[in-house]
Amino acid sequence: TANASLEYREPLYVVEGCTLSKTEESDEKCIYYYSGEKDYMIVQSITKESSVVSSNRIYNELIEINQGFAGKTDLSLNWYDLGMEYSIISSDLTNEEMISIANSLS
Repeated sequence: TANASLEYREPLYVVEGCTLSKTEESDEKCIYYYSGEKDYMIVQSITKESSVVSSNRIYNELIEINQGFAGKTDLSLNWYDLGMEYSIISSDLTNEEMISIANSLS
């Protein structure tokens, strides 16, 4: 494919009490599902966007992470890095846990 150089990254940090329960992977998207004490998923998809600042989405706040800035909503943390969009989605995780996961994907 045209995006052969893009690779999905599994996070090095997993929230305590959680395990990877399922992975769905396609040519354009990968979703990691985690379950246990807290449920969350990490979505990685190929994109042409390059920054949360330039995207059309509305975020509650911008949070600095290793890869630059991430946009925070009530249920997600989103950022762009090297042609990929990353989203951590959960109603259970704290901001600190989402940031730790994001930083472990760099």
